[in-house]
Amino acid sequence: MEKEEAFLTWKGGESAIDLIESIVRAEGIDCDFDRVTSYLHAALEGNVDESDELIAEAKQIREAGFDAVFMDAVPVVDRPGIRFEKQGKFHSLKYLRALAERVQGDGCSVFEKSEVTEIHSEPLRMDANGHSIRCDNLVIATHVPLMGNTSLLSATLFQTKLVLYSSYVIGAKIEKYGLPNSMFWDTADPYHYLRIDTAEDGDYLIFGGKDHKTGQMEGTADSFAKLESLLLRFFPAAIVDSRWSGQVIDSLDGLPYIGESAKNQYVATGFCGNGITFGTLGAMIICDSICGRDNPWRDLFS
Repeated sequence: MEKEEAFLTWKGGESAIDLIESIVRAEGIDCDFDRVTSYLHAALEGNVDESDELIAEAKQIREAGFDAVFMDAVPVVDRPGIRFEKQGKFHSLKYLRALAERVQGDGCSVFEKSEVTEIHSEPLRMDANGHSIRCDNLVIATHVPLMGNTSLLSATLFQTKLVLYSSYVIGAKIEKYGLPNSMFWDTADPYHYLRIDTAEDGDYLIFGGKDHKTGQMEGTADSFAKLESLLLRFFPAAIVDSRWSGQVIDSLDGLPYIGESAKNQYVATGFCGNGITFGTLGAMIICDSICGRDNPWRDLFS
């Protein structure tokens, strides 16, 4: 990736987080939004010294104009890494619920359990639950995009640019003993990620990873067991009380696909595990496209 593209990608993430925060403040949404410190650190498993690579990466990030500080030992995991300030952390379902409530009305409607079964052109419309809904513009934000009005060849080729991974997550309670309200992810491929939510009566850990291509592993118990074993190495007193998994859609170059796939039809997908950030940025790009406004990220993610 060229330096200019790397800068734009990073700036896009910043802008998306800023927009989320501004919506939370303006609408008075109670979703535990907080600006926290985050850390990229050497792999949790193995003993390879990655200091030189992380020092070089922190230098490149600073040269691009963003805040990044190399640390010999990141808190909690005690591994070399990079500290990033003022990252966004919040409860995504509380945020989504509040947005849905505010969208409803004034000419806008939200429908659940309404699968779109077919999309037509001339005029542009979609079928769902026995009804046909006409529209000027159509946004397909469905994880793996529907074909819509894209030709079969184009839709098939587009699918070859997406790779589906299954990711596993566990949640664990732990007594409060001064943990930072923060987020962590390591350099492993696939990487591990940790979120720490602090509270007066104790803290909560969300720990994930052990990704694999969807459909290429039988059973999930082993993935959860490995996650739990790794978490307990760093938090021996943690009590795991939740387990879940979900799909992550990766693209071939690590950047999402956002833009017009057919006349007046837009898609947003391939967020590579950064769906909240890139999903928000996708909304910004597509909204500007529909409204005829310039957008600095349109070409990069097209």
